[in-house]
Amino acid sequence: MMQSDNCRCPHHGFTKLLRVLALIAGVLFFWTMWRDATVLGFGSTAYLEQFGVLIFAILAMRGGCKCCCGDKHCSTCPVK
Repeated sequence: MMQSDNCRCPHHGFTKLLRVLALIAGVLFFWTMWRDATVLGFGSTAYLEQFGVLIFAILAMRGGCKCCCGDKHCSTCPVK
């Protein structure tokens, strides 16, 4: 399991950003689906696709940091 609470690796910050964007896309998906409306010109299908792409990107980045979650520790990630 990843221990990145105090990690300063750039990819952890990027992963947090992707999580926020996925949350927003998920909320907008449900909003546009229930209201049968568009937000910024996109319907529910577009937000569902964006949510899926963001989730796959988050999952692809999960195994990338051996310095925080693996058995090796490197100098790029000062976990406190």
